[in-house]
Amino acid sequence: MLAIEQEFEELDMVVRTFQNTMLKLKYASVPIIAAPHGMTLGGGCELCMHTNKVIAHAETYMGLVELGVGVIPAGGGTKEFAYRLSREIAKDDIRTNRFRDKFLSIGQAKVSMSAYEAFDLGYLRKDVDEVIISKKHQLTYAKKAALLMLEKGYTPPLPTKDITVLGSEGLALVYSGADGMQVGNYISEYDKHLSIELGKVLSGGELNEPTEVSEKYLLDLERIAFVRLCQQKKTLERMQSLLQKGKILRN
Repeated sequence: MLAIEQEFEELDMVVRTFQNTMLKLKYASVPIIAAPHGMTLGGGCELCMHTNKVIAHAETYMGLVELGVGVIPAGGGTKEFAYRLSREIAKDDIRTNRFRDKFLSIGQAKVSMSAYEAFDLGYLRKDVDEVIISKKHQLTYAKKAALLMLEKGYTPPLPTKDITVLGSEGLALVYSGADGMQVGNYISEYDKHLSIELGKVLSGGELNEPTEVSEKYLLDLERIAFVRLCQQKKTLERMQSLLQKGKILRN
């Protein structure tokens, strides 16, 4: 409604508030455990990604699906993918391959078919998050995990200022991939536009080389891109289609 009524300053404030809420979860003075089950999409997925640990039920279907309605994840989801990419890249890795995998999870609005697949798509962290089969015992186990972290002397992480983004190296991959997909009629012209907006945030903007940036820097890029996309007619058409017909519009 804020987008339709062109209340963009208020929309910016709403997104900023959500981003700040996610950071409060991530840097809380006590352990924060998420226990998702069933459909865990968009903001629900972003919330899980900002907790200290996720205890997911096996039948959890996670995904950042915002591109389907014409925007990018702006509650810290895109930022968190950039952060995880930065931490996962080893010295001898081909960086663009890992960047491509992260980009496609969001760009194709991939949803895991189980909690186990959420690890492969990057929504859950290997060696940190866990999957539980019994839904009956999920909350009990999550509570034990939180208490155990507290007993071990939990200290909150420090705000991150050393996220390595690829800059023009990542953007070049996004542009070439989006062009190829559009030429092959796999995506529309607007899908290409959305892909480039996502790529700009994930790669840290139009930087000439790999650069270390802060979480705040990436969150600002996310929010600005989100509000800018909400001003586009085709994004509003996609939102309207989902709300009125329950269908994703490919315009």
